Amino acid sequence: MKKFLLTTFMLGALFLQTAPAMAGSSRTISFSGYNWNVKNGNFGPGPNWWTDAPGDVYVDGSGALHLSIINHNGTWYSSEVYLPNSLGYGTYTFTTNSNVDSFDPNLVLGLFMYQDDTHEIDTEYSRWGDPAAPNLGYSVQPAGIKGNNYQLNVQLDHSLPVVNEIDWQPDKIIFRVSQNGSIIREWTYTGSNNFVPGQEFADMNFWMMNGLAPTNGQNAEVTVKSFNFSPYSASAVTVSAPTTSTSTSTSTSSSSSSPTTSTSTTITTSPTTFTTTFTTTFTTTSSTSYKTTSRKFLKSTITPRKTHKINYLKKGVRVR
Repeated sequence: MKKFLLTTFMLGALFLQTAPAMAGSSRTISFSGYNWNVKNGNFGPGPNWWTDAPGDVYVDGSGALHLSIINHNGTWYSSEVYLPNSLGYGTYTFTTNSNVDSFDPNLVLGLFMYQDDTHEIDTEYSRWGDPAAPNLGYSVQPAGIKGNNYQLNVQLDHSLPVVNEIDWQPDKIIFRVSQNGSIIREWTYTGSNNFVPGQEFADMNFWMMNGLAPTNGQNAEVTVKSFNFSPYSASAVTVSAPTTSTSTSTSTSSSSSSPTTSTSTTITTSPTTFTTTFTTTFTTTSSTSYKTTSRKFLKSTITPRKTHKINYLKKGVRVR
């Protein structure tokens, strides 16, 4: 097991040899509402030769993206597409139609976000050259740090699309694979190598480990049915404009012939429950002037005399 993990980490380092943004790109392709750069030239990971030929990297009539590993005149090529800009925190969903759990052992499908060699979030389908190894890995770079890498084995229904999600939040990253609405496996990362977005970009590549040709000598292709991004939305307190109702009544105190005016004001704010109710009593000294008998707010009801009453109620704010 230790040997396998060490091998995995070494392969992860090979994967990070060259940032896609540094690689060649002379072509763009429109897929799932985004324009993607198509990689070409000789670069890592691998290293590999990368094809941007229209017959090797293309979107078909149904809108699905095709990525190829293919031999052209004795030279093997891999394929990769990546977005030009950051999307930030949110849920990245890559839905594939291919048999991603049963690739040739030398092949790797990467679905990930990349900034640089130490700021990367990966979903990778591969057995890393060992037919008996797990076929799916989740990692947050640097993958060699304990807790940053999770290897697992999945068996998928090849008649159904495979939904791969990376739910990237400020305090955690949730990796998930599901089919037909049912979660097959899930892993949550809460380590210290989560990072603030801004320079990263979403990426998909289909490539050969160490640049090694498929063990079966056959061309290969992966089909990505769709890509979707839902921005992260933090929970926040929402305060709507308060509504105010005021009622005024006039009464005569039994201990005074002067009329008193009692004004009650209720402020109710929704949807966060924040209610303040108070009653302030004024003693009338003339038809046009008033003297306030009390302005002290208390959290309970006090009644020093019949014409003096203050009610104060405050309910806490509920955070959604």
